[in-house]
Order: sequence, then structure tokens, then C-alpha cells
Amino acid sequence: IYGYDYDQKKVISEGSGFFIDDKGTFITNAHVLKDAYFVKIRTLDGEFYDVNLMYTYSTKSSDHAICKAEDCVSVPLRFDPIYNVGDTVFALGYPGSSVSLSVTEGVITSEPKTFAGITYIPNSATLIDGNSGGVLINERGFALGITTAYKPPEEYLALPFSAFADDLYA
Repeated sequence: IYGYDYDQKKVISEGSGFFIDDKGTFITNAHVLKDAYFVKIRTLDGEFYDVNLMYTYSTKSSDHAICKAEDCVSVPLRFDPIYNVGDTVFALGYPGSSVSLSVTEGVITSEPKTFAGITYIPNSATLIDGNSGGVLINERGFALGITTAYKPPEEYLALPFSAFADDLYA
């Protein structure tokens, strides 16, 4: 995901995201899109799509944005709202300007934690700059949440499905 300045010439933010339906609707972190005037996505096949519709954008109660890429056919992930401490997880995303998928493995390290009023899934799957907005999945390939932040020492955070589920089905 690329956020551009007002003249669409300078990329001011980059991040990851994942599709939630077969019509180009995707989810990412709101902080990935913050201050962007225009947004485009690049899919695995290298194609770029304009993002002209944002369904929801929240930075206060959650850090998520639900958007739609125009004329993009997509394959959605399915969510699993249930996870346990010790479960193996994988963080998927596209760090920096990488065109290669980054996959890191970890475990759910503790029960959900709340910071600044937002609840997160603490885990040990390493996140790299640009992984924000990517997906945290379980061993069965189901999405648990959105990879979001790093909390020293060595703890990574993901927004759980419950933080944005109402917006997905609104």
C-alpha cells in the first residue's frame, strides 16, 4: 500500500494490507494511510490499483482502515477470532519497498494487552518497517488480526479481529 502526497508524485507512506472480499476490499492500519492524499495498492502480480473508497478509518478506538481498490479482483482471507497463548502464528507483509513477501514465525506470548485504550494480541512474530497493516495468521491459515506495532522488548502487537469485526460487516 502506498500513500502519496497531494500531487501523487511523492510516496509519503508504505505498508501492507490484505483482502477481505473478492471485490478488492482490503484492510490495513490507519497509520499507514495517515496524511496520504491518494492511495494505491500493488498486488502480488505487480499490478497497481487506485483506492478511491474508504469505508472506515479509525485511529482512536482501533488502528484500522477498510478500503476498496477499484477494478481489483481479489482472494479474501478468512478470520478466526479464537486464539490461545502459545499458539504458533505468522506475520505476513511487505516491508519497506520490497516486492517480496516477508513471513516471520512466532507465538502468542500472553493474553490480550491494552495500550492507550486499544487491545492487542501480543506475539513474537517479528515485524519490520512496512509490515504494518499486514496479517497475523494461525497455523491453519486463518487471519487473527492486523500486524500493527512493536513494543520493546521483543513483543509485537496485532489488532485482533474483534477490534474491527463490526466495521467489516457494517
